[in-house]
Amino acid sequence: MLKAGALASLLTLVACGVGDDGTTPDPTGRQCSTYFKTTGSVTGQTAIPDNDGDGQPDISGCWPQGKWTFTTAIDTANASTCSPSPTPLPSYEVQIDYGCYPVGKSCDPGAPPETAGNYGFETKLVTATDMRNKVKYSSGGGGLCEGLFELFSADGKEVWNFHPTLNADLSIKGSGEFSRYSTDQWTD
Repeated sequence: MLKAGALASLLTLVACGVGDDGTTPDPTGRQCSTYFKTTGSVTGQTAIPDNDGDGQPDISGCWPQGKWTFTTAIDTANASTCSPSPTPLPSYEVQIDYGCYPVGKSCDPGAPPETAGNYGFETKLVTATDMRNKVKYSSGGGGLCEGLFELFSADGKEVWNFHPTLNADLSIKGSGEFSRYSTDQWTD
């Protein structure tokens, strides 16, 4: 029986080949990859609200609200296997807003069920809007927020996967990966 780490190592070894050079092709159809570092900042962040009036912020820890703007640079510590190399946009922007959703509903505690909404976050891609995307965030350790921004070409064969981390000073640092595939990677 293989342990999880051994299985991951085996899959990593299998994933290295691109198929035409006599090596075993990646089972997902990945043909190449390029790694990036991301840097930037968040602007327009507001204070965490106290919507229930108890004198305490509604959310503790990760507060991702604002416009995330970041640039990318090739991570030279990891060799790129893509030729031609991918061309990133000059910058990427994702807007994360906190409010009462769905829009038009009421978050008043006395609202009838048919008009009641919930407080939460709406996350949307501002740049590269012609690309299919999955943009969300997650709460990392120590109250930090990590973006999980996946962008797909129209045919789903080129995938940008960014993981910028929002620091307490509103700066962004993180990583990213571009991969080219032989098959469409998009799933709803």
